[in-house]
Amino acid sequence: MSQLLLPDNEARRGAEEKINNLAKDPTVVPALLAHVRSSVHENVRQLAAVLLRKKITGHWMKLGADVQESTKNVLLESIVKEPSSRVRRASADVVSIIAKHCVPSGQWPGLLPFLFECSQSSQEEHREVALILFSSLTETVGDMLRPQFVTLHAIFVNGLRDKDSSRVRVAALKAVGSLLDWIQTEQEVAVEIISCLARFKPKTLVRHKLVLPILSVMCPVITEPEGRDEEDEISAHRFAAQLVDTLAVNLPKKHVYPPLLEFVKMNAHSQAANNREAASMVLGIIAEGCNEVMRQGLDELMPLALGGLRDPEPLVRGAASFAIGQFAEHLQPEILERYAEFLPAVFTVLGDAEPGVREKVYYALDAFLEQLGEELLPYLEPLMNRLMEALRVEKRVFQGLCLSAMGSLAAAAGSAFVPYVETVLSVLKEFMMLEQPDDLHVRSRATELVGIIGVAVGRSVIEPVLPGFMELALKGFALDAEVLREYGHGFFGNVAEILEADFAQYLPHVMPQAFASCYLDDGSLVDVEGSDNEEEGDMDNGAVDLVSSDEDHEGDDTKVRNLSIRTGVLDEKAAATQALGLFALHTKEAFRPYLEETLAVLKKNSGYFHEDVRVQAIIALQHLLTATQAAFPTGSVVADGVTLPIAAEVKHVLDTVMEAYIRTLEEEDDKETVAQACLCIVPVIKSVGLAPVETYMKRLSDGILDIVKQKALCQWHGDSDAELEEEEDEEEEHDEVLMDAATDVLPAMASLMGASFEPVFREHFEPLTKFMRPSRPASDHTMVIACVAEVAKYIGPAIQPYIESVMPVAIKELAAEEAGNKRNAAFCIGKLCEHGGATALPYYQNVLGALHPIFQKEEEEPAVKDNACGAVARMIMASPSALPLAQVLPVFISGLPLKEDMEEAESSYGCLCNLIQAGCAEILPHIPQVVKVFGEVVTQADVPEQVKGGIGSTVKLLYNQYMEQMQPVLSSLPPEHAQALSDLVGRV
Repeated sequence: MSQLLLPDNEARRGAEEKINNLAKDPTVVPALLAHVRSSVHENVRQLAAVLLRKKITGHWMKLGADVQESTKNVLLESIVKEPSSRVRRASADVVSIIAKHCVPSGQWPGLLPFLFECSQSSQEEHREVALILFSSLTETVGDMLRPQFVTLHAIFVNGLRDKDSSRVRVAALKAVGSLLDWIQTEQEVAVEIISCLARFKPKTLVRHKLVLPILSVMCPVITEPEGRDEEDEISAHRFAAQLVDTLAVNLPKKHVYPPLLEFVKMNAHSQAANNREAASMVLGIIAEGCNEVMRQGLDELMPLALGGLRDPEPLVRGAASFAIGQFAEHLQPEILERYAEFLPAVFTVLGDAEPGVREKVYYALDAFLEQLGEELLPYLEPLMNRLMEALRVEKRVFQGLCLSAMGSLAAAAGSAFVPYVETVLSVLKEFMMLEQPDDLHVRSRATELVGIIGVAVGRSVIEPVLPGFMELALKGFALDAEVLREYGHGFFGNVAEILEADFAQYLPHVMPQAFASCYLDDGSLVDVEGSDNEEEGDMDNGAVDLVSSDEDHEGDDTKVRNLSIRTGVLDEKAAATQALGLFALHTKEAFRPYLEETLAVLKKNSGYFHEDVRVQAIIALQHLLTATQAAFPTGSVVADGVTLPIAAEVKHVLDTVMEAYIRTLEEEDDKETVAQACLCIVPVIKSVGLAPVETYMKRLSDGILDIVKQKALCQWHGDSDAELEEEEDEEEEHDEVLMDAATDVLPAMASLMGASFEPVFREHFEPLTKFMRPSRPASDHTMVIACVAEVAKYIGPAIQPYIESVMPVAIKELAAEEAGNKRNAAFCIGKLCEHGGATALPYYQNVLGALHPIFQKEEEEPAVKDNACGAVARMIMASPSALPLAQVLPVFISGLPLKEDMEEAESSYGCLCNLIQAGCAEILPHIPQVVKVFGEVVTQADVPEQVKGGIGSTVKLLYNQYMEQMQPVLSSLPPEHAQALSDLVGRV
């Protein structure tokens, strides 16, 4: 091979002849492989791989199984470890050829998981070569991959969004092109192209005014009957619906929602049933993408959705049920206030004669009930009667849906479900004994429901019968059904919550099952058409000899009929990962023997290729840290020369957890997973204090800053049209859940760092200010105000430089329609006044004017008044001379006692105590009313004891100073209040 690289033509010809002779012997394969692996010359390694690609086809079936396996392993090792991109690509070409032979016959189950892992790698080269190989597989065995295009599409989309590497984006684009080659109709191609534009160049569609024309074409297509010419063909109706969904999720709502709402209103009362169906379908389709604007428009939308439930045509009733289910999932919390409209309407269609309608109604009922609480108690009995009847008469598929809805009902009803427990459990026990394959889905739902009921009704009710159900659930693991294992893990997670530390005795039984699910291979399962008869092919170790010549056989037309990425295994892995976290959380120190293996599993799963598994690993890591802290509560460890006040074992787990979380902020492309990481970071860093996590604070701050700037990887959409930058600032939308979670991290950091956090906050505040602009929605305003308030709580007077920017916005928010906005504004104002000093004083008069209507409005939310009381109390304590106390105190006291937000107790009641103890003249006329408030407060269980102690001291002072005047005041109190005050004073 070295001679082949020489400039001497004669030497090259001689070398070619020798190599051609050697290449006739199968032993050339391991010889070439040795050079690919170990030659010190890059050109030789590349040439060896090129020659291997040319010769591997003719020799593959003649190689022993051990040589075949060695070849695969060496090539994959080359892809991962080879420093030269040319050699990596040449090795990848060989892998592609071997995959063409082995994947269809199931002889390389580890290839797809390997590629999935590479596609998530932090190294650019790994991501690129994974996409190249995926593209190659799509080109060669694309027909069998067709059922898995959704999974592959997600991987290719991640590549297109790779903001760190143009090479990865190019490879992903080529991979998408490979998918397009297998899309069979022009319509499918058009939809795929528009979908890609919506995801990656949304402003291009807006700039060229293409949104309305696209919707005007797609919406009428949704009105067409959902017909299909061939069994595996996706209808035009469904393609159009998918595209509308994509546009609603990815484009600015002001361009999408108005025309879609107009389409719904125009067709909701059409004479044509297909048009009415389309109207309800579109309502459901856009609920996720347009949730914010739809949540504010439910007065108009609910009649449209509920009207469809009364339609004479089954297809319309089914579409309306789908829409209601989507409302329940995506339009929270506002939709939950409509339960009195929703539940009676659903009763009318629960017994619908059409199975397709009932299926969607059960889904809608499940989605709605899952979010409710005691509001549904008046409907509990009729709902249970309907569901129990359905369990007796429905087919298995509907029984599963009924059980799911019953689980949501039990969770919402809580202890009110106790009267139904015995009857329901007897039915569930029968279901959990089913063993026929077609019955396992309903068995799995029954298994899940037992755990849900147990959590709902409590340990005392469920524990006596748990052992029998646990035995049946364990037997379910032996039936080798993914769905049973998935719901079995969920069941045992619930049992752990019920039994808590006493669940430790079951860990030896359930931990092996959870680990086994996490270790499952989720690679390809492939059949080759015509391969059922082994005599039809030359078989070696189960591999079909698809090609046997010395050429590449690009034209091989062997038909591959099935490849599955085994999405059931993904669900099982996610459930097992969640269960590991719950087992750790509830058994704590008893979980010690499993800590290390669980940590390794969760670390791996936090980087898994599918977000459903990653998000569960993120949550479980927090629970594992909690268990580790319980198992090793004391100790110290030296890190980087600093002694940390935590045990070495805790530090070990903490480091893994923090690395996983920060890597998620930096590299994760799924918003939900990033949001969950933020939610977990807050309790994690608070639980250990600053010193153990100080080395992570800079990266953590940078990760949150990227989110606040909307430049994190999960927010990147690939559209950087410079012309629209100004417009983007005003209309760019964001994921509310993600941004709320990210801004919650800032106060958590402030709680650790105190005033030293101010320079860090300064970096974040500037990009946060754009969310306070008048053009932004109310949810953006309150997000920033809540964040500033919580930061002020921990950094104290260091908040003063931000008062000028935040206070005017907070004052305006006191007049907002949303109660949450008013609450956050009042709390923020109180904190800014508490720590603002002279900087806050100019705003006092405007603040009092804005707070006054809250006290005067009788129908105001109690929690809003509580926060308003807290704000006034903090203003008084910060600068009493700046307020007209004679006018302020009567209004302030009228808002007491607090009704809901007891976090305001210390400031509100502490303010009154301070004024009385200081002998403030303005408080004296109000002593009888204050004592009356105190009498009620000291009987409330949720008021902190410290606050009650301050009240006791104050009342004792009043009694000592004004004994005669206090006697009639105390006598006028309800006896239980007077007695509680007397007892409290006696203890002071």
